[in-house]
Parts: sequence; structure tokens; C-alpha cells
Amino acid sequence: MTETYEFQASLFLNSREVADAIAMEYLTAGGGNSEDQVREFLRVSTDAEMADEAIREWGLNNPVAAGYNEDGDIVTSPWLETRGLDRDDIVSAIARYRAQIG
Repeated sequence: MTETYEFQASLFLNSREVADAIAMEYLTAGGGNSEDQVREFLRVSTDAEMADEAIREWGLNNPVAAGYNEDGDIVTSPWLETRGLDRDDIVSAIARYRAQIG
């Protein structure tokens, strides 16, 4: 399986960039949340709690087509896995965003 470094129709160079984009998009609600609102979310939640919420609410562990097996059947994998990511990567990305906004 080849990893795809894509999120919301944007391509990225690696899985870390995808994780960072997910964290920023989730925390800011696509620009709908102010920096003060994001700080408040982060004040009352841990990085792990925010990551779990993002994964659950956005269905990031839902299976997606990831290729074909030797019989020509579609093989599925969790969406995060197809981007070379797991929960820990999202937790780390949220921690990086937390550090960035102070």
C-alpha cells in the first residue's frame, strides 16, 4: 500500500504535515474559532483528549479503499493509516499547535 499525503484536497510532503493540518483544521474549525477560543479548548482538554475527539468526530479511523489484493478485491485500511498516521501522530500534532500558539 502506498501512503497518500493528502488532506482536504491538499497534498503534503509527508505524514507529519498531514497531521499538523488535521490538528490546525480541527482546533480552528477551519478558521471559525478564534485563537482565544482555541486556547480555551486547549486549557480544558489534554492533547490526547482533543486527538481522540477529532478522530472520533471526523471518522479518521473509518475504513477506506487502500488498494487491491492479488485477487483484485478492494482492500480497506483506516483512513489515518492510508496517510501513514496513527493516534499518536495526531496527539503530537496537537501538542505542536499548542506550543505554537502559546
